[in-house]
Amino acid sequence: MKPSIQTNLVLRMQKLGKNYRIKNDPEILHKAAKHNLREINAELQPDSTSHINSTLSQLNRILRGKSTAWEIAKESERLMAEANAKVKRVDNIRGVELVFSLPNRFAFDRNACFEDFVLWVESYFPNIPILSAVAHWDESTPHIHVILLPLIDGKLQGHVVMGNRHQINKMRESCYAVVGKKYGMELTKRDKLDIVETKQIASEAVDKIVTNPQLLNDMEIKDELLAIIAKNPYKLAGLIGNAQCKKPPKPRKQTFVGIMTSKVKPDKQPHPRPRMSDS
Repeated sequence: MKPSIQTNLVLRMQKLGKNYRIKNDPEILHKAAKHNLREINAELQPDSTSHINSTLSQLNRILRGKSTAWEIAKESERLMAEANAKVKRVDNIRGVELVFSLPNRFAFDRNACFEDFVLWVESYFPNIPILSAVAHWDESTPHIHVILLPLIDGKLQGHVVMGNRHQINKMRESCYAVVGKKYGMELTKRDKLDIVETKQIASEAVDKIVTNPQLLNDMEIKDELLAIIAKNPYKLAGLIGNAQCKKPPKPRKQTFVGIMTSKVKPDKQPHPRPRMSDS
């Protein structure tokens, strides 16, 4: 009999071709691998905003790929050279990353589930090399990152691997049929899942800014916020304006009668100076 605890299938796909600071970053694969393999020291500090509990990082597991980001980057270069493939455009998608998450309360063997997920990735993308698959146990929820090198017919074709919305839905349905059902998961409609995910991401971003207001000094972050708010600024501007208008009440002016009849504090009497004793 299967346990009654159920969870939604949470599977995200994202392209690796740029980051928020650099429009097209040729080192993005290496940087993604450094994050996944916990090679970025700044993210492991207690005051970091990365939400990584470094005391648990030893529980992370490498299911596929090399053990260092440098080796993963070199493997990518080797596979590209072997296929005689080149980066022809600065906006080429250099990698595709799948992130599969589980809840903290999970009634099955999570390590087995992660291994089954990687096996499903290998079967669903049979001709796409897996550069790395790393399971994380040191953040708020257990999850696994799988980085694919989108080589098809000797060319980088990340857009083909990413697909359109319909193809992404088909991918999720396949993952549910092979992995989700086995582990008691439910397949949530993509639209509802989008709303939940975007709200969670937005909430985490606001919390980070509240706890680290110095982030607003970063012009990239400030410009991004301005671009988002500018799409519909009126309600937020009104709320902020009303909040600023709530000033503390001014002290009431006293009347002449009030002044004359108010209690007066007694004058402080000077303390007598000690007398000098006769020498």
